[in-house]
Amino acid sequence: MLEQEVNHRTTIRNNSNWRQVLSFLVRLLISGGALIFLAFYIDWSEFTNYVARAHFGYMLSAFLAVHLCIWISGYKWYILCRQEDNVRFFQCLRWYYIGFFFNNFLPGSLGGDGARMYYAGKKIGGARAVASVVTERVFAGIALFLVMMVGLLSANRSGSFLFEMVMVFAMCVIAYNLLFNYRFTLLMKKRFGEKTAKFYDTIHSYKKLRLFLELLCFSIVFQVCFVWVTDLLYRSMGVSIPFITQLGFVSLISALTMIPVSINGLGIREGSYAYLFMLIGVEQSVSVAVSLLFFVIVLAATSIGGVFYLLERGERGSAEKTAP
Repeated sequence: MLEQEVNHRTTIRNNSNWRQVLSFLVRLLISGGALIFLAFYIDWSEFTNYVARAHFGYMLSAFLAVHLCIWISGYKWYILCRQEDNVRFFQCLRWYYIGFFFNNFLPGSLGGDGARMYYAGKKIGGARAVASVVTERVFAGIALFLVMMVGLLSANRSGSFLFEMVMVFAMCVIAYNLLFNYRFTLLMKKRFGEKTAKFYDTIHSYKKLRLFLELLCFSIVFQVCFVWVTDLLYRSMGVSIPFITQLGFVSLISALTMIPVSINGLGIREGSYAYLFMLIGVEQSVSVAVSLLFFVIVLAATSIGGVFYLLERGERGSAEKTAP
């Protein structure tokens, strides 16, 4: 009987591993296919010329702006984690860098959230860590929708992307109600028991107007700063685009790359940049160059997260050795 149970669990584990491998291969195929399509579609001589002429000062500014985005993100997560006395800002920032580092290799642009939940869970408990990350992401989504709406309306492009705007708005409304609707939270507590109860109790402790406004404001500032990175990269290639238009387009692209059908949005992001900015007369080779430079700069800026990850592992190993 015991042997059968062990074999059953082994089979389940093997099936799960195969599903993960297959899922990764599908995402790799989508990212690779999109990039191969772009490789045949754009003018590579123009692409090379724009990259070669890129202004170093603007690119350095974009690199620093990425770090600013991460610091803003770390602080808006800290707004929620600081409800616990034993969490400091620089701990949250360190975990956020680790999350951004893993984002570079995981599906969509939300893959690193699991790393943040893991490390924060060691400090404040799993349910509280998950609640803080999920709440931060929901408000990030609300800010994303607001910035996208302002950008598209101001650029007179709202009609072209009405469906996408409605979809993002609907997802924000659904996510908000899943977290803060009293009847739904009561149902989830009864259905799934203690762990869910701890999760929703933490969510309930966030229901303060001042905290919500602070979280929303920093989420909007992050989104504007994120768009600023793209603006700096376009300027490095001598292309000036109204910032208000970029607010709409880049926010829409951010929403698309959150869908976990590719490796960190690779391929999806480049195709979206090429198509959307082509609508306002920007050459596709320029937009693809900007998108790929954006990826490289983010990869370089978040590489410090890999160092923090190794430090966390080392510290955890030392703690386990010294534990009685």
